[in-house]
Amino acid sequence: MSAPPPRKRFQVHLSTAIILMFATGGLIWANVVPLRATNEHSVNEHLIASDYIDFKYGWPFCAREELELDQIEYSHLTPKNSKTTANQLNEIWRRHSEGARNSYVFAFIDILIALLLLVITWFLCERWIAYRASRRDRAR
Repeated sequence: MSAPPPRKRFQVHLSTAIILMFATGGLIWANVVPLRATNEHSVNEHLIASDYIDFKYGWPFCAREELELDQIEYSHLTPKNSKTTANQLNEIWRRHSEGARNSYVFAFIDILIALLLLVITWFLCERWIAYRASRRDRAR
């Protein structure tokens, strides 16, 4: 029986393609589904309380962050601590008003890490298939 023709350069086995498909789906899920963090910020129980939700997108690094205010409650401000309170309020409102913060560097790093993980998965699957084929050939 003649030897099979050599495989083309980027040809992969069907099982490798299926595993890569699931790995890609997991990476897309990790990067698209937001990580929600609810923060309760209060200076003290009589001064100010604010609840906001931090949405972070990207894995393993945060490539996009959005802030959504739930509620801000004001109580009486005393002259002694009104400056501190005003600074903290300004920080919360500044983050809310500037909208989403994007980090293109972290997005690029996330893409590189995802591609690296897919290449490693492809390499390990193909090596495992080649190892099993050589073991089967030796047994004959």
